[in-house]
Amino acid sequence: MSGEVKNSLLLPRASRFIPNASHRQEGVKRNSYYRREHFNSLEDWFFYTHIDPVQRLIHAIGMVLGLLFFCVCFYSVISSPGILTFLYYTLGAFFYYVSGIISHQFYDNGTGRSHPKYLLATFIPVIKINLATSFGYYDRELREFIKKYPFVKEAYDLVEIPKDKVTLFLRGIYIP
Repeated sequence: MSGEVKNSLLLPRASRFIPNASHRQEGVKRNSYYRREHFNSLEDWFFYTHIDPVQRLIHAIGMVLGLLFFCVCFYSVISSPGILTFLYYTLGAFFYYVSGIISHQFYDNGTGRSHPKYLLATFIPVIKINLATSFGYYDRELREFIKKYPFVKEAYDLVEIPKDKVTLFLRGIYIP
């Protein structure tokens, strides 16, 4: 593996902590052009719609908070079921599912969001993506994905960003 790959991450050129209207429009255009039919599986399409690192971070944080509230809910059911149990469940569902929906609305006007009928089919893929994001091996997965679907590099306008410049890049301060 080259030094460049070890010390950099492949990120969409338009990725920002706070996207502007043109960034959102790029997401809409990209997701409207490359649809589910362009991929061998639903899981591959789902991976494609979650390449933006900030969206993935929001999804991963939502998953962790959601699981935390689901665990508290489970404990509440065992110890003293009541209105708090419902509140914990609602908060768990909000963070686990709704935070992802909100992030898609914010970053690509909802075009990357999967249809609710795929909720169960995407359950494992979203966990895989969130774990890869949380534990730092997503970049390796993305590079393998690009070998399978080379058009993804151009569709997202992926660029190598040095690891020590990622935060500056996502803030719009470092421009490659």
